Amino acid sequence: MGKSLEDHLRIPRDDRGERFYTDFEMNIIRNVKPMRDKGLTFEIIKQVLSASEAAPTAPIPAIPVMSQSEAIQTIRDLQQTIEVLSKRMESIIKESVQNQVSKLTESLDDQNQHIDQTQPTTSEDPPQPSNEDELYSGLDSSKF
Repeated sequence: MGKSLEDHLRIPRDDRGERFYTDFEMNIIRNVKPMRDKGLTFEIIKQVLSASEAAPTAPIPAIPVMSQSEAIQTIRDLQQTIEVLSKRMESIIKESVQNQVSKLTESLDDQNQHIDQTQPTTSEDPPQPSNEDELYSGLDSSKF
């Protein structure tokens, strides 16, 4: 390419002074090479490069081109994948919650058992008399 294109193509250098090429520089080189192969002079190539720099460039989409039926199938595949993943996530969450509930239930049972073991045992209350005669039967009535 020579020094005549330096205004349009400046190759950056790293810390060691070695050249490295970005996509920008590679695109310029890819455009210049075919023009040189067709015999265009550096003057004409400069004009072409200047015109292309002045013109706004639309970003090239990174989405691959596919037919409508391919796109529809891809969307269906994605929907199925999302559905499968959704069900799997639901299953994992459900299992996790059940495990946590089970652990909490066991812990609660252990705590209740510990409480039952540490409380003093109380003797049962004596049976209550069912009528008035039984209530006074053990008492000496002469003292009243």
